[in-house]
Amino acid sequence: MSDILSTESGIIDEPVLKRKSEDEVKEVRGGLSATALKMIAVICMIIDHLAAFILYRMIAFGIIKTNVVLFEAGGMRFSPERLIYYVMRGIGKISFPLFAFFIVEGFMHTKSRAKYLVRLLVFALISQLPFAIAFEGLGKSFGHLMIPTNVLYTLALGLIVIWGADTLKKYAPGGFVAVCFRILVCIVPTAYVAYEIYRILCINDSLALQPMLFGWIWLGIGLAVFFALYIYGKFGSKENARAISSSVSLLGFGMIIADLLETDYSSIGVLIIFVMYVMAKRNKTAGMTIGVTLLNLNNLIELPAFADVFLISRYNGKRGKNWKYFFYIFYPAHLAIIVLVLYITKLI
Repeated sequence: MSDILSTESGIIDEPVLKRKSEDEVKEVRGGLSATALKMIAVICMIIDHLAAFILYRMIAFGIIKTNVVLFEAGGMRFSPERLIYYVMRGIGKISFPLFAFFIVEGFMHTKSRAKYLVRLLVFALISQLPFAIAFEGLGKSFGHLMIPTNVLYTLALGLIVIWGADTLKKYAPGGFVAVCFRILVCIVPTAYVAYEIYRILCINDSLALQPMLFGWIWLGIGLAVFFALYIYGKFGSKENARAISSSVSLLGFGMIIADLLETDYSSIGVLIIFVMYVMAKRNKTAGMTIGVTLLNLNNLIELPAFADVFLISRYNGKRGKNWKYFFYIFYPAHLAIIVLVLYITKLI
């Protein structure tokens, strides 16, 4: 772990935005540009949302029903329409890790990180109403329209965390107050895990781990290790130790906020963005591999996301066509179209 967070990793060394990573130096001939990879993510997301918001309701309401059982697995009977549904949802799992990857890429290369964050938050707000209607349907209270929140909030929180971590390379706080702050942050995730275990045992009457618990358990162990190393000064300097412990503390808060807002992919989404940031200057393909592995530790339904490891290995580091605002507008626009279709077909 100390190797990953050494001065070569990008957590505690000075940001050098023009320095090319090992992946970028080895340019992939005929590889995929950023625009091409984003288009793949967009197509996969559309397929996923068509299944999640439209096909699911058509199956549930009996509009599509074949009465044919192809096979049985896990106590479930798979008809053709149900199989198509799961295949489409599987394809959709490819999209989020790619979007997370390009949050880090955008952060490293944007001219204005503040404007980048503002754009994400503005389109997150614009997207929330159609997302909530597609997700929950009409007739819900105002609170249900605000929570759960869409994936742009997850991406924005991830951006805030890595921006904070990057800033803390230079300005990590020291002193008694800062140490007390880190200890407090160590206690908060532990208390949150205890609450979740209590909720599972007393409300759900089940020992099954909630997906987000893997993130909290990992974070609790990680914080304990970092604080121990901080105390004994094993990172070479107190400045590096403060930067690392402060960054992990910030990550903890970002993960808590994601869970409280019930963002799409929640705390594990923020964690994956942070991991990709840590690995950005070492090996981007390895960063994607670690991120997707963490995603699958949460839920094995994310297995198709391993396709992203191959896609990022083909990334040529080039921007491609400048369709920046298309990717921002696409998200609320496609959700609005889905809501319109649901309304016309009386599926909501």
